Formats: sequence, C-alpha cells, structure tokens
Amino acid sequence: DRPDYLYFRLYKENCDTGEAVNSIASCVGRSVKQFTFAGTKDKRASTVQQICAHRLPADQLRRTVLHRLWDKRVRISDLEYRSDRLRLGNLRGNRFKVVLRDVPVPIAVAAAAGGAPGSAEAKDVLGQAFDTVKETGFLNYFGLQRFGTREIRTHTVGSAIISSRWKEAVHLILGDAGKSGASASTSAKRPAEDAAEIAAEAAGQVAKVARTASAKDESIDMPPVTKDESESGSSLAGAAEEKMVETQKEDASLPDAVSKGDKGKGGGKGGGKREAVQAAQRLFIETGNAQQALDLMPRSGAHLERCILGALARGLAPAEALQQLPHQAVSLYAHAAQSLVWNAVLSQRIQQFGRQPVVGDLVFADKASGDSANAESADAFEAGEDAGGEDAESEDDGDSFRGLPSVRVLASPEEVAAAKFCDVVLPMPGSEVQYPENMKKAYEEIAEKLMGLRLADFENSTLVPLTGSYRAICVYPGDLTWRAVLPDELNSKSGPGGGGLIESDVGRLLRERPPIPDQNSGSEVLVEVPVEGGCSEDTPEVAQKEQEEPEKAAVVFSCVLPPSAYLTMMLREVMKQSTASSYLSG
Repeated sequence: DRPDYLYFRLYKENCDTGEAVNSIASCVGRSVKQFTFAGTKDKRASTVQQICAHRLPADQLRRTVLHRLWDKRVRISDLEYRSDRLRLGNLRGNRFKVVLRDVPVPIAVAAAAGGAPGSAEAKDVLGQAFDTVKETGFLNYFGLQRFGTREIRTHTVGSAIISSRWKEAVHLILGDAGKSGASASTSAKRPAEDAAEIAAEAAGQVAKVARTASAKDESIDMPPVTKDESESGSSLAGAAEEKMVETQKEDASLPDAVSKGDKGKGGGKGGGKREAVQAAQRLFIETGNAQQALDLMPRSGAHLERCILGALARGLAPAEALQQLPHQAVSLYAHAAQSLVWNAVLSQRIQQFGRQPVVGDLVFADKASGDSANAESADAFEAGEDAGGEDAESEDDGDSFRGLPSVRVLASPEEVAAAKFCDVVLPMPGSEVQYPENMKKAYEEIAEKLMGLRLADFENSTLVPLTGSYRAICVYPGDLTWRAVLPDELNSKSGPGGGGLIESDVGRLLRERPPIPDQNSGSEVLVEVPVEGGCSEDTPEVAQKEQEEPEKAAVVFSCVLPPSAYLTMMLREVMKQSTASSYLSG
C-alpha cells in the first residue's frame, strides 16, 4: 500500500502560499484542509517550498495542471509519497536570493573594488554592512508578513480568538473594523504603519533614512543612525531610494537549491477581485445576511471569508464558524498576537539593557550558546506545532507533545561573561514557558496596552492552545554572499534575453526552449512585439531623459535564515532603514 501523504514542490510567483494552495485544492476538487505546508512564503517573490496533500493520487494532481482555472503563476514538480504529514515549522530554514536596485554607483564601484584605503569617498559601505551582520547577527523581530497588510491586522483577529470573543473575531475576518473595539491594538488603527515596527519605533530602535542627494549633487548623504545601530556598521546610503527589493525564497530543507527569478511574471486580477470581496463584506456588515454575502463573494481569492460566510449561512454559531477555517490559518492569527507582544518586549529589553547578556536573561539549558536543534524545535512550536488537533480530513499521525526545550537563568556575572548576546532567548506568551524575572512586568504591561490581554489569556486560549515557545533575540545569516552589480552588467542583464540578475529554473527552462517552427514552412518564426504605447526607436525626448537620469547599480546577495527569521529585519540592519510599510510604500 502506498503512504497516505503526497508531497510535491510548489513554485509560485507573486501570490502567497495560501492563495496558491487554495487554487490547487479548488482545481483538484479537494478541501484545502487536506493540504499542509511548513510555512508561508513571501507573496512579492518567486518561491519554492514543499506541500503535502492527504490521500491525493499523484496522477490526479498531474492532470489538474490542464484545468482551465489552473493559476499560471503556480507550477508543481517532484511528486512523491511519504508516510508522515508535513506540519507547520517542519523545516530547517529558508534560502533567499535578493536583488537590491537603485544603489548609487560610487558605493557599488567602491564595493566592487573592495574600497580604497584612506579614501572616505571610496569607503566600502556595502562590505562593512554585510560583514557586520554576518559577524554580529541582527535583531530577530517578526516582520511585516506576520501581521498582514490590510486595515484589520492579523494580530487584532488573534487577540479576539485568544480571549474567546468569537463574534468579534468573525466580524474582523469579514472586514468589520468597527468590531475591533477597545481591545484592538494601536497598530490596527494605524493601517499605514507596520505592526512589526511600532514597538521598535517607540523604543527608538529604528533609524529613519534620509533621501539620497539629487542627481546634480555629487555628494552622497549618509542616513542618520541611532546610537544603538551605529555599533552595527555603516549605513548603506541610497540603496533603496526607490525601495525596490526583489526577493526569492525557498525551503532550505529541499534537497537541491532552486533559484528563482528576480521578477515575478504573474499578473493576476487582484484589483477587481479585491473590490468584489469588499462589496460582499460590506453587504454582510450592513445587513447581516450571510447567504447573500456568500453569493456575492468571489469563489477564488477569498477562501477564509467564504468558509466563515458558508458556516454562518448554515446557522452555525461564531465559535463553530471559526472551527471551519483551516487550522493553520486560525493558528497564524493567534501567533500574530503573540508576535506583537514579543516584538515590543524585545524593543524594551534592548532599550533597558542594550545588546549584551545581563543577569536574569534566559538561555537554552543544554549549553551556554544554545542548541540549534532546540531552536528549530522551538520555532516549530511557535509556528503551530503546539496548536493541537488535526484537520477534519487528516488522520492523527501519532505525533505527541514533545515539550519545550529547557532554559536556564543567567544568575551570576560569570555566567553572563560566558554567554553571547545571540544566546539570549525571550518567550512567546503561553502556558508552558518561563518568563525572565527582569522582563515579566514588561510582558504584562505590553500585552495589556497593545491588545487588552492578560498573560493568563494566552495560557487559557482554547480554540488555539498556546504552549508558547522560546525565540532567540538575535540570529546570524548563514551562507551569506553578496556582490555589487555595476551599470554595464545591470543594463545588459535587464534587457531582452538577458536572463535577469537572478534567474529561476523555470525562467531558464523557458528561455532555453527551442523556437516553435512554422508549421507551413518548417522554418523558425521570430515575431517582434512592439511595446504598447511606444515605438521601437527612442525618440529625442526619451534619449534626453536617459542622459539626464543618473546611472544606478545593484547588489545581489543570498543567505540562509533559520525558521521564522525575517529577511526584512536583516535588511533593516544592513541598510539602517525602517521596514515600516508606510516607508516602504513611499
């Protein structure tokens, strides 16, 4: 007999993991609850990850790619059966390949040459920034993805779920911002802000980057940094003047590294679909008629909303309606609330004690430097391993609660001297964790201030049981490599047939595909498609504009980050730039 679980690699461009899996489930005619994955990957990127499907024949999945509704941004490969179900957090890490564009040419030239000794103008700012992060690590804040980008943030929904405010949680998922009430965090009322940065900004940890000088100014303005950040190396001036960061991400647990393209090619119909979702949400908020709202809700791109509305239309109570959602989705709401508290506590800990171990800090008990296996286990709990329960269509695979890794308190100056800053861990709120005595009061005050919750609410959460976990306050990027790309190379690889600065396996295969011969003559057919609204030759105005615009360079780098570490937080340290969404969106 074949095993129950079908594993396959999912390659996607410009769509999030949930959207891609929902699309596959719809095309194959199965419930989305039958699909699991180790973690969600970035939406604005080309990504590769493992997906697991319960009792789905491989031949059926292969045939489904011919379905008329198959999402062209999604591709699958490497289908195989395994006996164990893939759970949230079951990965060793993520490999990123990133392009930073609009880097000032003098900085790129100095970086390519390694910097000229004694020359301030040719100082290798790039090299110093990357070397510092490689040697000292970066603060392990949760990034923007953890909290969502819509007006109602995921941690606001999580707060309602944790405190058993079921009706409020249902209305929040359906876009009813008026139901957030007094318990909603400050960040939920500031949609232009990144919830991951609110606590950091309050503690003075984020440096606001000044714009680079104009094209006519030959000098390069260096952005101001805080005292704390100045210890981490020089700032990378202007590297994100237009804030264009192209990323790609893959599971480090995959056997072979699969590179991904520097530009996603999936377009999608997000605008009109989003308006339709909002119209259905408004109908429910104004009338309370779940069936009419369900009929109006698009069948794709709104899986959670349709699950909730379908349950309400069948007469289920709000608590029962929430149970109809994929367990991973409900867990991520609750974990976002934990994450917001953790971010704020980390900021207060840095403000109070700085970037060094102190008496009262917690470290893993097995050795002073911590154990990577324990850290990965803790991240698995944090990502949802501790949530308990199985999906309706999934059988229990026999896994039992393994317990959190043991921690110990740094109780003496001698123990502090033997520890490193990156050994220190802070707990995610939950029923099984130990809080450091020097930060226990901060946890209580921050949970109350941001979400109106007590620590006991996390411990007593029922729909998503939260044991908590331990998360390192600082992490190191692994296999960090980088190089500067000067204008000549950038221009040659950005043009037609250039392949891009980062080429995915899919892009390479498509580029190497033989030309389609003319069926009538047998000769190759080359078709030149004019650019819409333009012409094949540059007009004098275009040529003059290109001469006036200063040349720009780029930086390409790659690294491996541990589970639940965020690339945006590493970029924040490298570039000395806020990662708040209000800044990144201009």
